[in-house]
Amino acid sequence: MTQTRPIPWHHLCLVASFAVLAGGAGPRPSPPAASGDATDGGAHPDPGAPQRIRISAGLPPGGAAGVTPGVEPGARGALRPSGPIRIQSRAEAAALSSQGTGTAGDPYVISDLAILGDASPCAFGFFWSDTRADYHLALRDVRIEGWATSQVYVRTATSLTIEGADLGDEAAGAASGVRITGGDVTLSRVLFHALSGDGIQITGDRPVTLTARDCRFEERDTPWGAGASAFAQLNVSGNVNVMLARCDLDARTLAAGVRSSGSAHWTIEETRFATRIGIDTKNSADGLLVTACVFETERDAIRAHAIDGFEIAHSEFRDSGEGAPLMAFRESGPGRAHHCVLTKTRGRGDGNECVALIESRGIRLDHHWITASSGDAFVQQSPAGPAEIRDCVLEGVQGHTVAFRDAAPDANRGIESLWLEDGRPADESRLALGETAPLFYAAASPAGGGGS
Repeated sequence: MTQTRPIPWHHLCLVASFAVLAGGAGPRPSPPAASGDATDGGAHPDPGAPQRIRISAGLPPGGAAGVTPGVEPGARGALRPSGPIRIQSRAEAAALSSQGTGTAGDPYVISDLAILGDASPCAFGFFWSDTRADYHLALRDVRIEGWATSQVYVRTATSLTIEGADLGDEAAGAASGVRITGGDVTLSRVLFHALSGDGIQITGDRPVTLTARDCRFEERDTPWGAGASAFAQLNVSGNVNVMLARCDLDARTLAAGVRSSGSAHWTIEETRFATRIGIDTKNSADGLLVTACVFETERDAIRAHAIDGFEIAHSEFRDSGEGAPLMAFRESGPGRAHHCVLTKTRGRGDGNECVALIESRGIRLDHHWITASSGDAFVQQSPAGPAEIRDCVLEGVQGHTVAFRDAAPDANRGIESLWLEDGRPADESRLALGETAPLFYAAASPAGGGGS
């Protein structure tokens, strides 16, 4: 099934312009009186550029990451007890539904149930497998408890909507919450907790489209199982498109918020990551688009390996543990990360950068506000091609502004307008150069000069 992905306003900056956008969440400096575009740089310095970069970085105007205020995930109202549900035909779906005709606009609705999945002969609380289905289903206001391989299993040619659900059982410790091996699945107001496996798992060889909005992942009194992720996509050979919006991943025992190990397109918006690793993705040739998110992770907020066509924008990175960069891209590119606020206070030396580019190429880093960096701000290591680093404000950088490691000469082009906390542009004294990395440097200067 092909997904049409509309382009939100904050994605248009990638294709329309690199101009500075105004706004942000939380306290921000007042706009300076100076006018002009912070992207000028070079021989025409703009004294107001650092202030405008600070204002434009971070969440969009009025932005917040996590579940929409006032929305409480989980089932509502009185629930009727039910045994496991198994559907493999239209007749079975119609017999179990309380309303609907099975069309996309009027799906069969199964609602107001407390499903106990531990007696299921198929080891699932809710099981729907019908690859020839010409009907659509909706689960509304349900709770699924008890041990099961997965609380919900979906393999269909059409769509399933789950709205208002509670998946998890502290006593039984079910495996995964939702396993999808085919179909178009939409989750809204779903609460995940007390699972020994992944919250949502995508696997198999059929096309999958997943949309998750206003979902929450919690620990409560029971930690998640070792290695579990909130969203996991495992070596899928089919067409996979995932959209996450306004989700709150508030579980420190989750190994990752998102783990993707196959080709897929991920769009993640207004989501909070309070997990061990935020996004861990590799071999994702179809792209990664992250906007207006907050990362409060123990390890890397974004760990990308062999990913093409990514964009990270208008997000806030609120520290990571010792030995973990905020963002690390290995064998990746092209891509762009821009208009983010980055804070790194723990760890010294290698591995404690704000952004690390390793064996990557064609990556642009611009309009970031680094509020603190206990290590180097940016690292370019063994590059496969040039990178561009420009129009950033760097405050409290304990290491180097840019550190080149095992870099060929042509990998260091395109570094300009890196402003320090006192309003001065960065100069060569703040750059670490490897023996094989002669510097090409064109930083703006308040006096109107540049260096090379």
